[in-house]
Amino acid sequence: FGSSFISSFAFACQAAMSACCTAIAPWPWSSESARRTLRRVVVVHRHGARLPTKPPPPLDNSFPHDPGFWRVAAGNLSPQGAEQLRQLGLLFHKRYIEGAGLLHPLKTSATGAACRDVCDAGVGVSAYSSSTQRTIQSAWSFVGGLLPSSPVQFGDLGDASLALRSARARAVPVFVESGRRLFHGWDEVKDEYAAWLDQNQAQSVRLREFAVDPEILALLDRLYSLTHHAKLAPHRPTLRRLLHARRLDTLALIGEVHSIATFATPGAAEGVDAARGLCERERSLLARISREAKRCWFQDASVISGGKAGGPKVARSFGRHAARHLGSFVAALLSGAGWHAERQGAPSSPQVPRLVALSCHDRTLAALASFLDVDLEKIGFASHFVFELHDQGSGQFQICAFYNGDPFQGGHWGSPRRLPLGGSDEVKMWDALPEGSVSLDDFAAFCRQAASPPDIPGRLPAGVP
Repeated sequence: FGSSFISSFAFACQAAMSACCTAIAPWPWSSESARRTLRRVVVVHRHGARLPTKPPPPLDNSFPHDPGFWRVAAGNLSPQGAEQLRQLGLLFHKRYIEGAGLLHPLKTSATGAACRDVCDAGVGVSAYSSSTQRTIQSAWSFVGGLLPSSPVQFGDLGDASLALRSARARAVPVFVESGRRLFHGWDEVKDEYAAWLDQNQAQSVRLREFAVDPEILALLDRLYSLTHHAKLAPHRPTLRRLLHARRLDTLALIGEVHSIATFATPGAAEGVDAARGLCERERSLLARISREAKRCWFQDASVISGGKAGGPKVARSFGRHAARHLGSFVAALLSGAGWHAERQGAPSSPQVPRLVALSCHDRTLAALASFLDVDLEKIGFASHFVFELHDQGSGQFQICAFYNGDPFQGGHWGSPRRLPLGGSDEVKMWDALPEGSVSLDDFAAFCRQAASPPDIPGRLPAGVP
C-alpha cells in the first residue's frame, strides 16, 4: 500500500500510546449460558477518529490550509482513532477470547503453556475493509488490540488464496475491497440513488421544520460568521445550508476527540465555549441537524417516527439497495460461509473464521441499519454492530444483535435486540426494538429476500407526508 501508508501508520501507532482517548466501558456477559453457547461473532464497525476530509473553513485555523497537506492527509486516521480501535479490539479480546474461549490458544513448543496473545489467528479471525486509509488502519488497529502478537497479511477482497496463506503463517488476513460493491453498494445505482436522495432531503419533515425555526436559522448565520464558509452564506438556499452544517458537526466532533479548538473566535462572549466557539445549546442544535441529514441518507424522511402518520416506511427507504451485498455477506459469515470461501467453492477450507471484523464508514453503517429496517440515533467514531451466533442445541442457532453508537462517549451495548426481519412496514428505532434474539434461519432467509429488492423507491406523491 506504499511507503507513505506504512510510515503514517507507524507514526499513528507510536503517538497513540500517549493520545488522550476516553476509555471504553467494560462489556461483561449477562449470563453464563450466553457465554457458553457462543460460536461465532461478526462485528461491523466504523473507523476511528480521523482528520477532516477537506481543508477547514477560511477562518478556522484548527488545521493547515496548505493544499499539499490535504493531498497527503485528508481523511486519514489519527493517532487517537488508531487508539480507539485498539481499545475496541482489546475489549473484544477480553469478552470473546478470554471470557468465552472463542479462539483456542496455541501451545508454545518450549513450555506447552497456553499463550493468550498468539491464538489460532489464521483460522479464527478475519478482517475486511474498504479501500481508504482510515478504514484499513482501523482494521489493523482493531486486530492489534484483539490479538496483540499476531501478524496480519493484506490482500484484495477477491484474493482466494489469502486465507490459506494467512492460516499457514498463523496471521490474520485483512481483505481490502478493490471496488465499492461491498461497503458502498449504493454506487451500483449511483444515478438512481442521487435522485432519490435529493427528493428525500427535500421532503424531510424535520429539515423543513428546521428551515423555519428562528433558532436554527440564527445558528446557521452564526456558523457563517465564525467560518465564512461559502456554502453557509445567508443567500444560499436554506436546505443546502442545513445539509452543509452536517460537515461542520463532523469537524466539531473531530475537534472534540483531539482537543483541538474548532470555530474559536478571539474575544468570545461570556458563556461561550472559547475552545470551540459554540455554546452548549448551539452545539446541541448542530448535532440535531447533522443527525437528520444522516437519517436522510437511506431512511424515508417524509415521516417522523412516532407521528400521526406512523413511522418512516421501509418501502420508501433505500437500504435494501444500498447494503444488499453487505447484509448478505453478514448472513453468509454467520452461516459459516464467507466471501473468499464462496469464491473458492469450499466454505470449510480454510476453516471458517470464528470472529470477523468489517471496517467501514458511518454511511455504510447507516445503509446496513436501513437494510435491517432500523434507525440509529448516533453513529460516532468506532460505532459498531455486533452479531453473535449462539448454539441452542439440536441444530438450532440464534443471533443476538447489539449496537453501540458511540463507545468512547459513554455509549453502551445494552441487551440484544430482536431484529424486525421484515415483520413491519415501518422503520423502527434501534432502542425501541424488543429485547431478544432471532433464529439464524430466519435472519438468513430475510437477508436473501431483502438482497433482491423490487424496484428503486419511486418518487413520493406530491404533498407527502
